[in-house]
Amino acid sequence: MDELENLAWLEPWQPILSPSNLEIELEQEIREGHMLFGRKAIAVGRRIDCDEVLVHLSERVCPLAVVYLDAKRKRDERSQYPCTALYASLEDWVERCMKPDHEEWK
Repeated sequence: MDELENLAWLEPWQPILSPSNLEIELEQEIREGHMLFGRKAIAVGRRIDCDEVLVHLSERVCPLAVVYLDAKRKRDERSQYPCTALYASLEDWVERCMKPDHEEWK
């Protein structure tokens, strides 16, 4: 996603600049029935104060999602976990997620 290269990240969010194990962790936590199950997701950002990860999805509809990874949570078969929010665009994520998180952070 080229737009991410020019994004002015606001704390507590930061870009993921090098390959990470977050995609592996995401695959381990996503269960069948979850909205991201079977979808290719690339970690592109993360919060520095918790386990929320911004992922890019290879689809045009809702290309971004924030996933709250929590390996400590007892893994049950409830498909809504890990908690996930979808965003229609980078601008949508900035307005509904990054900016409010930054205001809380300050």
